[in-house]
Amino acid sequence: MFSDGVFFVYSRITLRHMPPRHIYYSYLHEFVRVLRPAGLLVFQLPAAYWNLRVRLTHGIYRVVTGRLLRVATVMEMYGPRDRVETVMRECGATVLAVEEDPAAGEDWLSYCYFATR
Repeated sequence: MFSDGVFFVYSRITLRHMPPRHIYYSYLHEFVRVLRPAGLLVFQLPAAYWNLRVRLTHGIYRVVTGRLLRVATVMEMYGPRDRVETVMRECGATVLAVEEDPAAGEDWLSYCYFATR
């Protein structure tokens, strides 16, 4: 959709609303593809539930809706840091820095990634 040679790619509190397979194999690959060499990619992505209450509630909800109702109603909203960094390397990006980021709220461990190509 976009041509190569973009200097700056920025995404905040957006990727978490995509299924992980799309984050890893579509969005991150495309972000790196359009980025020109020495361009900057900055994106935020939650890594894990931080709050035990939220993790338990989410797990129970998935079991009940998935097994009893046979529907997928829970949106995955995270990307483990090691997986994100691996995908970035596979895309040909260099991760410059990773910082904790509060954008996802207090119940989440979230990171902001800075990368270049």
